[in-house]
Amino acid sequence: MSIVAVTFGLARYSFGLFLPDIRADFALSLQSIGMIAGGSYIGCLAATLAGAWLSTLSGPRLPILLGGLSAAIGMAMIAAAPTAFVLACGVFIAGSSPGFAYPPYADVIARHVAPDRRDIVYAWINSGTGFGVAVAGPPALWNGTDWRLAWLAFAGLALVVTV
Repeated sequence: MSIVAVTFGLARYSFGLFLPDIRADFALSLQSIGMIAGGSYIGCLAATLAGAWLSTLSGPRLPILLGGLSAAIGMAMIAAAPTAFVLACGVFIAGSSPGFAYPPYADVIARHVAPDRRDIVYAWINSGTGFGVAVAGPPALWNGTDWRLAWLAFAGLALVVTV
């Protein structure tokens, strides 16, 4: 649940919560911010294909680790972005994180969870997205203008969860 919270909830979906202040700080047009945000979806799609392939080659641990690391690295890049290009790269990398991390969980559950408990385990894992967005909400409301600090904290949280 925790890795889903940081990859989906924070790294991929919470970007929109901070858009007004990010857009203002970088003086981005609506078209530019739309293209940057769209990079998250492209990253997720590419990483989903790569994560599923890696999971069949190496088992589930490596793609889950890559998902957590891409969340931490991407969010740190977002926090430190000096230019819109670096911001876009950070959004792409952070957005790829759930694509790496999520697909292997089917294998993990099939290997390690008794059949009668699988539905509840899937439910808890999937609830991570909501928890992640819920964690991002208060900083977006209270620290919107200091969005970099929030993203740095999110990156640190992703690193802790990944370890």
